[in-house]
Amino acid sequence: EMCIRDSAGLERNQELGTDLRTIISGTAGKYFIQTSTMRFAVNAGLAASLEDRTDGSKQDGIEGLISSSFDIFKLNIPITRLSANVYIYPGITESDRIRINTDITLRNELVRDFYWELAFYSSYDNQPASGAAKDDYGVVTSLGATF
Repeated sequence: EMCIRDSAGLERNQELGTDLRTIISGTAGKYFIQTSTMRFAVNAGLAASLEDRTDGSKQDGIEGLISSSFDIFKLNIPITRLSANVYIYPGITESDRIRINTDITLRNELVRDFYWELAFYSSYDNQPASGAAKDDYGVVTSLGATF
């Protein structure tokens, strides 16, 4: 089955030297697995980004976008979901640049519509702002609600 995704977002990562990245993307791809408990998709497309960097410079460009997502879920109460995503942004206007973002998230419903989440993320940029690190990673825990 065909998989089409469009997105727009704002990002900030001071470790990589990004004060604000505005990004708009569109991809098309395929679900290789799609069952009642599992989903795996691979997409490819384009992204446009505008960056304000911590060193005062600006970086605008068109990037490719190759992404994959893998989800395992249990839909009966309590709902549980494990998700893993990889986003690869090879530079087009800057052909020697590449960015890679990954995340793995476990979400478990505590009581109806309230959940606990544990996430690991990693970000890499081979051309960060001057003086910034090339990679950043961390663990995030959260409590939330769905409506």
